Amino acid sequence: MISKNYNTYSSFTWRKKQSTRALIDQTFLAKGRYDHSNGSHYYSLYTTAGKWYGYVNSRATTVAPGMQGLWHRTNKYVSLIKKKVIPFG
Repeated sequence: MISKNYNTYSSFTWRKKQSTRALIDQTFLAKGRYDHSNGSHYYSLYTTAGKWYGYVNSRATTVAPGMQGLWHRTNKYVSLIKKKVIPFG
């Protein structure tokens, strides 16, 4: 989710489910795409656990390279605080 200026909907009668403001920078699985008669495309969004988040205009999203989502610059120093955690790489 890359835009906080859209809503998710529980149906195509435009019943608002929630704002994308609460979902910004999260990665979802789009199980389907609807080509609506208004000319827009809508994705049906799910978490990897299968929870449905509703329909969202595709303009509020970008396609990630995989389940890991998109890379975001943070410029922060971090410390590993748990033992036996193997960093990916």
